[in-house]
Amino acid sequence: MAIHHTHRARNVLLSILAQFLTLFTLHVGYTFSADYHFENANKDAEFPDWFKKSFFQLDDDIKEAAAAQKRVALFFHQDHCIYCSALIERSLSQKPIEELMRKHFDVIVLNIWGDAAVTGLGGRTFTEKTLAEHFSIQFTPTLLFLDEQGAVVLRVNGYQPPQRLALALNYVSQHQEKNLTFDAYTRANLPPATSKSLHKEPFLSQQSLNFTRMDNHRPVIVYFEQGDCPLCDALHKQILSHAEVQSLLKSLNAYQLDMWSNKPVVMADGKTLSIRAWAKALGIRYAPTVVMFDENGKEIIRADGQVSSHHAAKLLNYVASGTYRTEPSYQRYLLATSKQP
Repeated sequence: MAIHHTHRARNVLLSILAQFLTLFTLHVGYTFSADYHFENANKDAEFPDWFKKSFFQLDDDIKEAAAAQKRVALFFHQDHCIYCSALIERSLSQKPIEELMRKHFDVIVLNIWGDAAVTGLGGRTFTEKTLAEHFSIQFTPTLLFLDEQGAVVLRVNGYQPPQRLALALNYVSQHQEKNLTFDAYTRANLPPATSKSLHKEPFLSQQSLNFTRMDNHRPVIVYFEQGDCPLCDALHKQILSHAEVQSLLKSLNAYQLDMWSNKPVVMADGKTLSIRAWAKALGIRYAPTVVMFDENGKEIIRADGQVSSHHAAKLLNYVASGTYRTEPSYQRYLLATSKQP
């Protein structure tokens, strides 16, 4: 099949239009909220190190993936694409989604304006740019999921919120294309909508965090969250709704921060960072992540996995009671308290 080269300016215009349309027309029944704050996303996506380092020999990539019982996902992006960054940051910050993608897919990144040579399906030769044209890529990001013969099983255009991306990953990894269309699968499996903004709680401050002004000598607990976060929803509904947890939080300096925000945080040494930069410096990858600090800003302990309300209260009591000062091992603390009558 011949590759038709279009004028670059026309492609740039189409790309800009596509980015605009992405906000409004990606999915029937879904609209984006201003709370997404796409402008806070990095201008250039920082791709995970577990994405495949491909030599762009797609036939070989497909064979290698099949041998590992995986499938290939082509991730088309471009420089300065905030929606590409948002997909990486917002959706892959959900640990179950990252684990699902890592387990079932070899993800290969391609730049729609790139000149790197790509040996396509059947040995045909392209550049990244002409391969994007071959597949009529108009949106970035675009994900093309390929089967074991190199056919496109599913095409996903534009930014995908976590639940939508999870649906696509499950559909393809389970080979559901053999049974029903993706639209039918979505209608049957779409979970309830998540909150598009942070859950405000009276016992969690959303004010600017300044470690130099902590004059009550109480530890600090920070809930790093984001909008459109199913696990954040679960945290508030299943954990923070318990009276014991709320009571313990009142004995701490408790904060709730949007992990992608550019609002400032003042460190104990007076240095100012954006919340985004601070979260990155702390190595926070998932939402929600709970980190506890002493009054000087030194980290005590963190949790980024799901726990029961009972264990959440245990963790809070370990810090609120000051036990961490004399017993640095949380596991030893748990053992000791489990033996108490």
